[in-house]
Amino acid sequence: MKIGIIINASKDIDGAIIRFVKEKISIYYDNAEILVFDDPNIHKKKITNLDFILVLGGDGTVLRSAKAAIEKEIPILPINIGSLGFITSGELEELEEILKKIINKQYYIEERLVLHCKIQGKHEFNFIALNEVTITKGTLSRIVKYNIDVNDKKYSRFKGDGVIISTPTGSTAYSLSAGGPIIEPSLELISITPICSQNFSIKTMVLNKESKIKVYLSEVKDKVYITIDGQEYVKIDESDIITLTSYDKKIKFIRTDNYDYFNVLNKKILSNGKEY
Repeated sequence: MKIGIIINASKDIDGAIIRFVKEKISIYYDNAEILVFDDPNIHKKKITNLDFILVLGGDGTVLRSAKAAIEKEIPILPINIGSLGFITSGELEELEEILKKIINKQYYIEERLVLHCKIQGKHEFNFIALNEVTITKGTLSRIVKYNIDVNDKKYSRFKGDGVIISTPTGSTAYSLSAGGPIIEPSLELISITPICSQNFSIKTMVLNKESKIKVYLSEVKDKVYITIDGQEYVKIDESDIITLTSYDKKIKFIRTDNYDYFNVLNKKILSNGKEY
Protein backbone atom coordinates (compact mmCIF):
# COMPACT_ATOMS: atom_id res chain seq x y z
CA MET A 1 0.00 0.00 0.00
CA LYS A 2 1.36 3.38 -1.05
CA ILE A 3 -0.33 6.41 0.48
CA GLY A 4 0.36 10.06 -0.22
CA ILE A 5 -0.26 12.73 2.40
CA ILE A 6 -0.79 16.39 1.63
CA ILE A 7 -1.08 18.63 4.66
CA ASN A 8 -1.63 22.34 5.08
CA ALA A 9 1.52 22.91 7.14
CA SER A 10 0.20 26.18 8.53
CA LYS A 11 -2.38 24.14 10.46
CA ASP A 12 0.27 21.83 11.93
CA ILE A 13 3.13 24.05 13.07
CA ASP A 14 4.51 21.58 15.62
CA GLY A 15 3.97 18.49 13.46
CA ALA A 16 1.58 16.85 15.94
CA ILE A 17 -1.14 16.22 13.35
CA ILE A 18 1.13 14.54 10.81
CA ARG A 19 2.59 12.30 13.55
CA PHE A 20 -0.91 11.38 14.69
CA VAL A 21 -2.00 10.56 11.14
CA LYS A 22 1.07 8.45 10.37
CA GLU A 23 0.50 6.50 13.59
CA LYS A 24 -3.12 5.76 12.67
CA ILE A 25 -2.17 4.67 9.15
CA SER A 26 0.49 2.32 10.48
CA ILE A 27 -2.09 0.62 12.71
CA TYR A 28 -4.37 -0.32 9.81
CA TYR A 29 -1.89 -0.66 6.96
CA ASP A 30 1.09 -2.90 7.70
CA ASN A 31 4.25 -1.85 5.90
CA ALA A 32 2.48 1.04 4.18
CA GLU A 33 4.76 3.39 2.28
CA ILE A 34 3.82 6.95 3.23
CA LEU A 35 4.89 9.91 1.11
CA VAL A 36 4.35 13.43 2.44
CA PHE A 37 4.08 16.28 -0.09
CA ASP A 38 4.25 20.03 0.36
CA ASP A 39 0.79 21.55 0.02
CA PRO A 40 1.68 24.74 -1.94
CA ASN A 41 3.48 22.96 -4.79
CA ILE A 42 1.66 19.64 -4.97
CA HIS A 43 0.23 20.19 -8.46
CA LYS A 44 3.77 20.70 -9.81
CA LYS A 45 5.11 17.40 -8.47
CA LYS A 46 5.05 14.03 -10.18
CA ILE A 47 2.67 11.77 -8.29
CA THR A 48 2.35 8.20 -9.51
CA ASN A 49 1.47 4.73 -8.24
CA LEU A 50 -0.38 5.94 -5.14
CA ASP A 51 -3.35 3.95 -3.86
CA PHE A 52 -4.88 7.15 -2.52
CA ILE A 53 -3.96 10.61 -1.28
CA LEU A 54 -4.91 11.70 2.22
CA VAL A 55 -5.48 15.47 2.16
CA LEU A 56 -5.33 17.26 5.51
CA GLY A 57 -6.61 20.81 5.43
CA GLY A 58 -9.66 22.80 4.47
CA ASP A 59 -11.36 23.32 1.12
CA GLY A 60 -8.45 25.40 -0.22
CA THR A 61 -6.03 22.56 0.40
CA VAL A 62 -8.39 20.12 -1.32
CA LEU A 63 -8.68 22.42 -4.35
CA ARG A 64 -4.89 22.74 -4.63
CA SER A 65 -4.42 18.99 -4.24
CA ALA A 66 -7.16 18.07 -6.68
CA LYS A 67 -5.31 18.98 -9.85
CA ALA A 68 -2.55 16.43 -9.32
CA ALA A 69 -5.03 13.74 -8.27
CA ILE A 70 -7.33 14.37 -11.25
CA GLU A 71 -4.58 14.03 -13.84
CA LYS A 72 -3.30 10.77 -12.34
CA GLU A 73 -6.84 9.54 -11.52
CA ILE A 74 -5.86 8.90 -7.91
CA PRO A 75 -8.67 8.90 -5.31
CA ILE A 76 -8.33 11.42 -2.51
CA LEU A 77 -9.50 11.18 1.09
CA PRO A 78 -9.97 14.79 2.27
CA ILE A 79 -9.96 15.26 6.06
CA ASN A 80 -10.79 18.64 7.53
CA ILE A 81 -8.30 20.41 9.77
CA GLY A 82 -9.29 23.83 8.47
CA SER A 83 -12.18 26.14 9.24
CA LEU A 84 -14.98 25.02 6.89
CA GLY A 85 -14.06 21.80 5.11
CA PHE A 86 -17.29 21.57 3.15
CA ILE A 87 -15.97 19.16 0.53
CA THR A 88 -13.99 16.99 2.95
CA SER A 89 -15.03 13.45 3.91
CA GLY A 90 -14.80 13.96 7.65
CA GLU A 91 -13.06 15.61 10.59
CA LEU A 92 -9.67 14.67 12.03
CA GLU A 93 -11.28 12.97 15.04
CA GLU A 94 -13.14 10.68 12.61
CA LEU A 95 -9.99 9.57 10.77
CA GLU A 96 -9.49 6.29 12.64
CA GLU A 97 -13.07 5.21 12.01
CA ILE A 98 -12.77 6.13 8.33
CA LEU A 99 -9.51 4.19 7.95
CA LYS A 100 -11.17 1.13 9.54
CA LYS A 101 -13.97 1.29 6.99
CA ILE A 102 -11.57 1.69 4.09
CA ILE A 103 -9.48 -1.34 5.16
CA ASN A 104 -12.75 -3.32 5.43
CA LYS A 105 -13.81 -2.07 1.98
CA GLN A 106 -16.79 -0.21 3.46
CA TYR A 107 -16.38 2.82 1.25
CA TYR A 108 -17.27 4.09 -2.19
CA ILE A 109 -15.74 6.43 -4.75
CA GLU A 110 -17.70 9.60 -5.46
CA GLU A 111 -16.82 11.08 -8.85
CA ARG A 112 -17.47 14.75 -9.54
CA LEU A 113 -17.43 16.87 -12.67
CA VAL A 114 -14.37 18.99 -13.47
CA LEU A 115 -14.19 21.95 -15.86
CA HIS A 116 -11.63 22.47 -18.59
CA CYS A 117 -10.81 26.08 -19.45
CA LYS A 118 -8.92 27.02 -22.60
CA ILE A 119 -7.78 30.57 -23.34
CA GLN A 120 -6.85 31.42 -26.92
CA GLY A 121 -5.74 34.72 -28.44
CA LYS A 122 -3.06 37.03 -27.13
CA HIS A 123 -2.73 34.61 -24.22
CA GLU A 124 -2.62 30.81 -24.46
CA PHE A 125 -3.49 28.83 -21.33
CA ASN A 126 -5.17 25.59 -20.27
CA PHE A 127 -6.62 25.08 -16.79
CA ILE A 128 -8.82 22.61 -14.97
CA ALA A 129 -11.22 23.68 -12.22
CA LEU A 130 -13.01 21.69 -9.55
CA ASN A 131 -15.11 24.61 -8.29
CA GLU A 132 -15.39 27.40 -10.81
CA VAL A 133 -13.86 29.64 -13.43
CA THR A 134 -14.48 33.33 -12.75
CA ILE A 135 -14.01 36.18 -15.22
CA THR A 136 -14.05 39.59 -13.54
CA LYS A 137 -12.99 43.17 -14.04
CA GLY A 138 -10.26 44.63 -11.86
CA THR A 139 -11.17 46.20 -8.53
CA LEU A 140 -11.14 49.81 -9.78
CA SER A 141 -11.91 49.04 -13.44
CA ARG A 142 -15.02 50.09 -15.33
CA ILE A 143 -17.67 47.51 -16.13
CA VAL A 144 -17.08 45.20 -19.08
CA LYS A 145 -19.38 43.68 -21.70
CA TYR A 146 -19.43 39.88 -21.49
CA ASN A 147 -20.43 37.94 -24.60
CA ILE A 148 -21.44 34.32 -23.99
CA ASP A 149 -22.19 31.65 -26.58
CA VAL A 150 -23.41 28.14 -25.81
CA ASN A 151 -22.75 25.39 -28.35
CA ASP A 152 -21.74 28.07 -30.89
CA LYS A 153 -25.09 29.85 -30.54
CA LYS A 154 -25.62 33.28 -29.03
CA TYR A 155 -26.77 33.03 -25.42
CA SER A 156 -26.17 36.30 -23.59
CA ARG A 157 -24.65 39.75 -23.88
CA PHE A 158 -24.49 41.86 -20.73
CA LYS A 159 -22.49 44.53 -18.97
CA GLY A 160 -21.45 43.85 -15.41
CA ASP A 161 -18.66 42.98 -13.01
CA GLY A 162 -18.12 39.43 -14.21
CA VAL A 163 -19.38 35.93 -14.78
CA ILE A 164 -18.93 32.62 -12.93
CA ILE A 165 -18.91 29.26 -14.70
CA SER A 166 -19.34 26.62 -12.03
CA THR A 167 -19.46 22.89 -11.42
CA PRO A 168 -21.93 21.36 -8.94
CA THR A 169 -19.08 21.27 -6.40
CA GLY A 170 -18.56 25.01 -6.86
CA SER A 171 -22.28 25.79 -6.75
CA THR A 172 -22.05 26.29 -2.96
CA ALA A 173 -19.09 28.66 -3.25
CA TYR A 174 -18.78 31.98 -5.15
CA SER A 175 -21.68 31.11 -7.45
CA LEU A 176 -24.06 30.76 -4.50
CA SER A 177 -22.99 34.14 -3.14
CA ALA A 178 -23.74 35.67 -6.55
CA GLY A 179 -27.29 34.24 -6.56
CA GLY A 180 -26.67 30.93 -8.31
CA PRO A 181 -28.47 27.69 -7.35
CA ILE A 182 -27.18 24.86 -5.19
CA ILE A 183 -26.64 21.85 -7.48
CA GLU A 184 -26.45 18.39 -5.93
CA PRO A 185 -22.95 17.11 -6.78
CA SER A 186 -24.00 13.85 -8.46
CA LEU A 187 -25.66 15.91 -11.22
CA GLU A 188 -23.26 16.53 -14.09
CA LEU A 189 -24.23 20.11 -14.84
CA ILE A 190 -22.51 23.43 -15.51
CA SER A 191 -23.94 26.75 -14.39
CA ILE A 192 -23.35 30.27 -15.72
CA THR A 193 -23.98 33.02 -13.16
CA PRO A 194 -23.55 36.76 -13.87
CA ILE A 195 -21.95 39.02 -11.27
CA CYS A 196 -23.75 42.35 -10.79
CA SER A 197 -25.23 42.48 -14.29
CA GLN A 198 -26.77 45.78 -15.40
CA ASN A 199 -29.45 43.71 -17.13
CA PHE A 200 -31.72 42.45 -14.34
CA SER A 201 -33.25 39.84 -16.65
CA ILE A 202 -29.95 37.94 -16.90
CA LYS A 203 -30.08 35.06 -14.42
CA THR A 204 -28.19 31.81 -13.90
CA MET A 205 -28.33 29.31 -16.75
CA VAL A 206 -27.80 25.60 -15.98
CA LEU A 207 -26.47 23.41 -18.79
CA ASN A 208 -25.69 19.74 -19.30
CA LYS A 209 -22.10 18.52 -19.19
CA GLU A 210 -21.88 18.19 -22.98
CA SER A 211 -22.24 21.93 -23.44
CA LYS A 212 -19.47 24.14 -24.84
CA ILE A 213 -19.39 27.64 -23.39
CA LYS A 214 -17.50 30.41 -25.12
CA VAL A 215 -16.86 33.78 -23.47
CA TYR A 216 -15.27 36.84 -25.04
CA LEU A 217 -15.07 40.46 -23.97
CA SER A 218 -15.85 43.85 -25.49
CA GLU A 219 -15.78 47.46 -24.29
CA VAL A 220 -12.78 46.69 -22.12
CA LYS A 221 -11.35 49.87 -20.64
CA ASP A 222 -9.03 48.37 -18.03
CA LYS A 223 -7.89 45.12 -16.47
CA VAL A 224 -9.90 41.87 -16.64
CA TYR A 225 -8.86 38.64 -14.92
CA ILE A 226 -9.75 34.99 -15.12
CA THR A 227 -9.47 33.09 -11.84
CA ILE A 228 -9.43 29.30 -11.40
CA ASP A 229 -10.84 27.94 -8.13
CA GLY A 230 -9.70 31.11 -6.38
CA GLN A 231 -6.14 29.73 -6.66
CA GLU A 232 -4.67 30.82 -9.99
CA TYR A 233 -5.35 33.87 -12.13
CA VAL A 234 -4.20 35.47 -15.36
CA LYS A 235 -4.95 38.81 -17.00
CA ILE A 236 -6.92 38.64 -20.25
CA ASP A 237 -8.06 41.15 -22.87
CA GLU A 238 -10.49 41.56 -25.79
CA SER A 239 -8.46 39.41 -28.16
CA ASP A 240 -8.79 36.36 -25.91
CA ILE A 241 -11.52 33.73 -26.31
CA ILE A 242 -12.30 31.56 -23.29
CA THR A 243 -13.78 28.12 -24.02
CA LEU A 244 -15.16 26.01 -21.20
CA THR A 245 -16.21 22.36 -21.34
CA SER A 246 -16.40 19.45 -18.95
CA TYR A 247 -13.03 17.76 -18.53
CA ASP A 248 -12.51 14.17 -19.67
CA LYS A 249 -11.37 13.16 -16.17
CA LYS A 250 -13.13 13.54 -12.84
CA ILE A 251 -12.12 14.09 -9.25
CA LYS A 252 -12.51 10.94 -7.15
CA PHE A 253 -13.38 11.34 -3.47
CA ILE A 254 -13.23 8.44 -1.02
CA ARG A 255 -16.47 8.45 1.02
CA THR A 256 -17.77 6.18 3.78
CA ASP A 257 -21.34 5.67 4.94
CA ASN A 258 -20.95 8.35 7.62
CA TYR A 259 -20.64 10.96 4.87
CA ASP A 260 -23.97 12.74 4.34
CA TYR A 261 -23.94 15.55 1.77
CA PHE A 262 -27.19 17.11 2.96
CA ASN A 263 -26.13 17.02 6.59
CA VAL A 264 -22.86 18.76 5.69
CA LEU A 265 -24.72 21.25 3.48
CA ASN A 266 -27.06 22.21 6.29
CA LYS A 267 -24.40 22.28 8.99
CA LYS A 268 -21.65 24.13 7.14
CA ILE A 269 -23.41 26.25 4.51
CA LEU A 270 -27.11 26.82 5.16
CA SER A 271 -27.02 27.22 8.93
CA ASN A 272 -23.63 28.96 9.17
CA GLY A 273 -22.24 26.31 11.47
CA LYS A 274 -25.18 26.43 13.88
CA GLU A 275 -27.37 23.48 14.80
CA TYR A 276 -30.30 23.08 12.42
